[in-house]
Amino acid sequence: MGEEAVNTDQLKKNVGQDMRLRPHPLIVEHVPLITGVRSSSGDLVTERRLVPTDNRWRLTAVTSGSVSLHGHHTNHDITLGNDNVREFRTPDFLLLKCQLTLDGNAVHIEPIWERGGHAGAKNVARAYIVLRSESNSNTRSIYGR
Repeated sequence: MGEEAVNTDQLKKNVGQDMRLRPHPLIVEHVPLITGVRSSSGDLVTERRLVPTDNRWRLTAVTSGSVSLHGHHTNHDITLGNDNVREFRTPDFLLLKCQLTLDGNAVHIEPIWERGGHAGAKNVARAYIVLRSESNSNTRSIYGR
């Protein structure tokens, strides 16, 4: 049986407030794998790193079915189904049931799940590295625990 969605009537009282999200949203950074290493096409080979952030997000709207947020630092906007929000905790924490990953202008949402397959806080996104070159759209992922 799934968990209940957040109490949106209570959360509506916090519209306009800046929040800290948990788990921390991740931001994608592309950094050179090794200085000066280039692909066969001459482009720098980069590593895709997922870096935790702790920037404030403004709660911009709450409806019976959704919660909207605006990230001040990155200027991202996202609307989540209220089933992706666990709860609000004082003084300013919004606990999510999903992992947000900021990649350029996009925000990717991945559910948080336990090994049993239901929502929970024990398993967050696995860290991984993607090797790529600037001109090659093919990527190769190396997954780790």
